[in-house]
Amino acid sequence: MKSKALLLLVVMTQLTCHQVIFTAPPGTTMTCQANPEFIAAFNGVSIISCLLTEEIGTPVADGTVVQFFTNLGRVPEQGRTNDGVVRVNLTADGRSGRANVRVFSGGGSTGGGTTTPGSSSTTTTTLPVQRSVSASGAVSASASSALLANAEVNVTIGTANASSMRLSASPPRITDSRTSQITATVFDGSGNPVAGVPVFFEVQSATTTPLPTPSGTPTPTPTATPPPSGGNPIFESMDSQGQPVFTDSNGQARDVLRTRYPRDAAPRSVVVLASVPFGNVSDTVTVFVN
Repeated sequence: MKSKALLLLVVMTQLTCHQVIFTAPPGTTMTCQANPEFIAAFNGVSIISCLLTEEIGTPVADGTVVQFFTNLGRVPEQGRTNDGVVRVNLTADGRSGRANVRVFSGGGSTGGGTTTPGSSSTTTTTLPVQRSVSASGAVSASASSALLANAEVNVTIGTANASSMRLSASPPRITDSRTSQITATVFDGSGNPVAGVPVFFEVQSATTTPLPTPSGTPTPTPTATPPPSGGNPIFESMDSQGQPVFTDSNGQARDVLRTRYPRDAAPRSVVVLASVPFGNVSDTVTVFVN
């Protein structure tokens, strides 16, 4: 009697440890999309939604397990369908780049198929499995591995989405205040402002134009404490001190240019550079002093 009970316990343990995952049946098609298609590098979230349809055109059963993998950011390893749709969150982890989210569910058809090019970037296929969706939402066909219903979707994270920058200074000429606010606005390829992008500000150059005296002798350039490494005296500095300033929801990052240049000295022009550490996105603005 004890041996039978022990055998039953072993069988139950094996059944518990090796549960069969309820996956999509053979012939299932899958399409996925990301919303939004670009997110900030810090705590940005994109919803990955996938529709699974059986070969006869009906949604797969509720509770069908779908597995998710990503090369960038974090995503749950599994999700379950409801009315044929599964949704999970892709969360950024501070790194920038293009996240490739791959989605799988068991099943699929072992049969072949033919692919027919469609209009624009959309492709129509008779294959009942292995479809991928680009970040723009266009469906494309894939002929590799007909054993799984799967899809791919791309999400741009952080600075990878920055395409251009506009830099401005307020005021553009420093007189009594001795400061000017520098604003960088970062845009994506479609002209939309991008949030969460790190922007670095620095004084790129400064030039003083000596004023001639009545006798024709130029007024000497004011002196200042030279930098530790030698070179030209430093009159201007940025409040960020070399640290990144992140763009807000309007795609704007702000820093302050300060000058210790004497008020009664010759006019001076200061060039401020703002840059994003990805894709060579940068811009400059000139601020005049005195």
